Amino acid sequence: MSLFHCHFFSKVLQTPTELTVCLPSPPDYVCKETPIDQLYAPVQDRLPVLTLLHGLSGDCTSWLRESSVERYAAEAGVALVMPSAQNSFYSDLSPAGPYFTYIAEEVPRFCRAAFGLSTRREQNFIAGLSMGGYGAAKLALTLPERYAAFASLSGALDAAALAGQWKGDPAFAQVAAAFGDLDSVAGSEHDLYALARGLAESDAPLPAAYLCCGTEDFLYPYTPAFADFLGALGFDVTEEEGPGVHDWAFWDEFIQKVLAWLPLPRL
Repeated sequence: MSLFHCHFFSKVLQTPTELTVCLPSPPDYVCKETPIDQLYAPVQDRLPVLTLLHGLSGDCTSWLRESSVERYAAEAGVALVMPSAQNSFYSDLSPAGPYFTYIAEEVPRFCRAAFGLSTRREQNFIAGLSMGGYGAAKLALTLPERYAAFASLSGALDAAALAGQWKGDPAFAQVAAAFGDLDSVAGSEHDLYALARGLAESDAPLPAAYLCCGTEDFLYPYTPAFADFLGALGFDVTEEEGPGVHDWAFWDEFIQKVLAWLPLPRL
């Protein structure tokens, strides 16, 4: 597995930012007869790519520091792309910057240019935990032509309900600002229920969905509720749960299940 920690200036964010990329080594990499000029680009273009989003107060190193996802991805033959997004809730309205556009547009272009990673839908997936679980669903439901599947681990999946809880709470003022007018979240671009309904009523492809949460997690009710909603709309949904709280012990276990579930293309 090759690990790249990238520092670069983001045109979208208009500030320096960080991105972590892990590239697995396909079997033909280790063949000593493989010519050097054929060693990387021809193979990288065929790699499945999982964009992996962090939760509140995390960054592009969170998944690597707190879980064994690098090893799991190497075994699965999946490239990992892990951007930093501050506490933006993956929204363009965030005071931190337009992180939805950054991750939707600039990150894949940067990774294509720097690492030869594929931008084809059938090779691209997105997942995340907590705030990142919301972000993964938001990106996949808004841009279904980009992602074949998404996964939410302990996701904050009901933006309208959360906005109601945060309203007037100074502890969540910066995060709540990512949603704009908290009274108008329902039915907006931040509302996963509205996004899913609109997508189901369109002719666009529906991404497959994997939703999981620990049964003792404070966000647990959002996962089965959203899974039922997606299923009723005709999405291909897998929902799993098990004992666990909002912590890395649960996420380390279930990211393995996500990688096993991904509809990886056969080379």
